[in-house]
Amino acid sequence: MQDDAHLFSSDKPSSAVIAPHNPLTKRTSVISGYGHTKSSDEEVPEEFLSPPRPTQTLKLGHFDVLETIGQGGFGVVVKAFDQRLLRIVAIKLMTAEGSTSPARKRFVREARAAAAVRHENVVQVYAVEEQPTPHLVMEYVPGGSLQQLLDRTGPLDVRETLRIGAQIAQGLAAAHAIGLVHRDIKPANVLLEKGDRPQAKLTDFGLARAADDASLTQSGFVLGTPMYMSPEQARGDQLDHRADIYSLGSVLYVMLTGRPPFRALNTLAVLKRVAEDKPRPIQEIIPEVPSWLCDIISKLHAKNPAERFQSASEVAEVLSTCLTELQQGRPVRLTATKQPRRKIVATAAVCAVAIGLVGLAGFAINQPNGHGAQNSSGVGDVANPADTTVAQSTEVQTPLTPTSNAGRIKPKGKYTNRFGMEFVKIPAGTSVLSGTNEYPNPKSVTFSSDFYLGTFEVTQEEWDRIFGPGHNPSRYSRNGTQKSAVVNVPDDALKRFPVDGLSWEMCQEFLKQLNRQDPQSGWVYRLPLSNEWEYACRGGPGRTHEELALNFHLTSDSHVLRPDQANFSASGLNRPCPVGSYDPNRLGLYDMHGNVFEICEDVVVQRDGTYCPMRGGFWHDSAVNCQAKTRNGAGITWCIDGAGMRVALVPKGPVGRP
Repeated sequence: MQDDAHLFSSDKPSSAVIAPHNPLTKRTSVISGYGHTKSSDEEVPEEFLSPPRPTQTLKLGHFDVLETIGQGGFGVVVKAFDQRLLRIVAIKLMTAEGSTSPARKRFVREARAAAAVRHENVVQVYAVEEQPTPHLVMEYVPGGSLQQLLDRTGPLDVRETLRIGAQIAQGLAAAHAIGLVHRDIKPANVLLEKGDRPQAKLTDFGLARAADDASLTQSGFVLGTPMYMSPEQARGDQLDHRADIYSLGSVLYVMLTGRPPFRALNTLAVLKRVAEDKPRPIQEIIPEVPSWLCDIISKLHAKNPAERFQSASEVAEVLSTCLTELQQGRPVRLTATKQPRRKIVATAAVCAVAIGLVGLAGFAINQPNGHGAQNSSGVGDVANPADTTVAQSTEVQTPLTPTSNAGRIKPKGKYTNRFGMEFVKIPAGTSVLSGTNEYPNPKSVTFSSDFYLGTFEVTQEEWDRIFGPGHNPSRYSRNGTQKSAVVNVPDDALKRFPVDGLSWEMCQEFLKQLNRQDPQSGWVYRLPLSNEWEYACRGGPGRTHEELALNFHLTSDSHVLRPDQANFSASGLNRPCPVGSYDPNRLGLYDMHGNVFEICEDVVVQRDGTYCPMRGGFWHDSAVNCQAKTRNGAGITWCIDGAGMRVALVPKGPVGRP
């Protein structure tokens, strides 16, 4: 590991490069908006703590370092200018003190964890680099931290607490949805954009772990910030996402009162109070805080995790609903449901149900030069709304009611949204993934609740309905690069072609607009997770081992894919075809094998970039690349020839891991 003298290059001669033992170093207290608020006794070079002089520009690769904006633990955060993309960024890098192997592993873990969470209420990670020293390049949030705001203003009013609290909960829900537990939720780790109503963004995933990580669930280890820990965290007990929900309650408490819920003379005394005591009642400190908000925080602060809100998305929904009621001048009423956990819900409460997933395993990477990505995604075909009505569906439409029907197949269970996109219910239950002819390395997965998956891949017509005419990225369209291949295709047929040439990021923009234009209370549109896709492709629960060991799952299961069953290389079409042109699988899902790749939600951060899985193969692939078990991928920014999407409709909330 290089020392601090070699972290940056300089435009001046070599004598101007930072020396490791510069006599101008000083002891300092730095307030960081990037995950740390602490006094430090570590020596920090003067050049790190002030903007470079006009005659000297410190550089880190193609970044011009402008100033140090934070220091803590084993890292330094600097504000920098990206010369390539011409934007201001924040860069977190390790110092010489952090060069030990455990610290380096934590740093890399933070980078990968943060990069995997993509949400407007989570600080975006642009890049993860290891040279000349490990560092991650992040979105720069100029407004400082929530802790800094509280230090300046003291307690916040009720509406601002609800607004910021709901945004923190939404960011947490995004992390929980991919199986991450943050473990260090506190005001210093919440950044605020500038403005009268600043957007809140979670940062510092240095302690984040997957919910099934053995080092997270083992007993006897305490990591985090004591004043904001959950009782189980303070005791070193087993943790899950509900530890973050408790910590969120402590953040709301300090926002309303200006002080943490538990204080003592030393760390051990704080941990003891967290584990055993109740916080001082909020109304004894600030009598004006309404009782219903105190009740919400009390529920968040339940010592027993089972008695808290069970998902961050549920908390976000409750806080947002309360804020709406206040803004509209109506009284806020909270009612206790008859559920065993005595869930407190607002008038428009959400039912959050966990969906199981298995973490994304290794997959092959396909270059953005076209042919060679293995994945398929299908989103509901958009029929004419006049022809597809709610009354024709066999399930209750809106609001959706998640149920747990493990092992029971209802192949006709469907939902049609306002755009005519049809969804098939995927029943909850248990199955085995990644089976092959020899059935090696099977993975048993359990999904605890039903979810919905698009009957068809997303069509060009659907894309136009969301974005408007003129924004169709498909290569096989009237104005696409391969328009000559579809010149003889009638307009009515072409609009049912799957949208193609997509990237993961383009899919996310489609879903953002879909969620905005067709919001579903308690549910959200997103791409299917890779394991959700395979579970649905194989027909959901109740399959025998003999059936699951086969490679293709249509009206019947087989080791062989015939040209009359799917659009792949043996079909000879050499282009996409209208969705639904071949028979569906046993759940009623069309084109799960071939036609276009189906991009999935999961992302994996590797040294050379961030990648997403793609499933099912496309029209140019051989049958072997269209198997249910095939897992391949591409960079999230790559527009892949033949890459499409299929939309999932899932309950909001943390995703249960099988």
